Amino acid sequence: VIYNQNPIHPKPNPSLTTMAMFLMATAAPLSNEVEQSLYSSIGFFAIVTLVVYFCIIKPLIVPPQMGIGHDGMGAHDQPNAIGGGINQLMDANEEVHTILSTSNRRPPHLASALHDASILVDGLVPFRYTKSPGYEATRSATSATATTATSNQGGDSVMSNRRDRARVLTRIFALSETITSPPPRGSTVVVSICDADVQDPQLARILYLIGTNYNLFVLLSVQPLRNNEEAEGLKARLRGTGDDLPQEVLPDHRIVQSRSAKGRVAFVRQLARVEFVLDFDPVVQSELGRFGFVVIMYNRQVSRPSSPLVNLLLSG
Repeated sequence: VIYNQNPIHPKPNPSLTTMAMFLMATAAPLSNEVEQSLYSSIGFFAIVTLVVYFCIIKPLIVPPQMGIGHDGMGAHDQPNAIGGGINQLMDANEEVHTILSTSNRRPPHLASALHDASILVDGLVPFRYTKSPGYEATRSATSATATTATSNQGGDSVMSNRRDRARVLTRIFALSETITSPPPRGSTVVVSICDADVQDPQLARILYLIGTNYNLFVLLSVQPLRNNEEAEGLKARLRGTGDDLPQEVLPDHRIVQSRSAKGRVAFVRQLARVEFVLDFDPVVQSELGRFGFVVIMYNRQVSRPSSPLVNLLLSG
């Protein structure tokens, strides 16, 4: 509508009224055609959906019924796909368990005769199930030269090892402001060592003393430019000569190599209930401290060729 000069009494526009009447007269047939087309489209879509479901989708998700089998059971007696899958998985697990139970491969530090995972605590073999707790006593009883002090640790007596261990642990805990009493025997501890310090033969002595009292893991900080062969050679050098650091005390799989401080932090975080971490990098101390780990720092800025740990824990 348009308005004349009097805003109170508007006058309709004849042309607009005529156009509105024309649209109202022609809208009904157009609406019926659209409605019929819509119904046709819905019906066609429904038919296509049913065909796709019964011909393509249903055969893929519903297995065909089986006829009479060789055992005389009918189709309704055969297990369905889910039940058959579960039975196959259980059979596979039983087969794996049988193979593991008869396997002769065992970790070199494992003292228990158990082969399954029932002895694991937080994913680790506990200290009491390893050979470390009784290694010194067993070696002293079987070695005729146990008290002749012919090697770093093999010839030392049990009492001598205890004295050296007490001195080493006392000096370690003296570096910490949070540890007021020594952790119980068998606790999990982690020691980080730089690859440049591995050449010191006395380092194996320190790791032996710690490993026979705690569940020990060693992190080797290797240079990024070292290849895998050089990195693997560090393990052999770390063990020293003879039986300075035997597999029964520290197996190879507990010597882990890392090329960065972030790698050492990530490894420690995978372990549960670590009593303390002995490391030389402030970054490791800062990152692990955020998650509640106790990190004891030692200074690597000492004169060569002795290892910083050897100078700190065994000298004097």
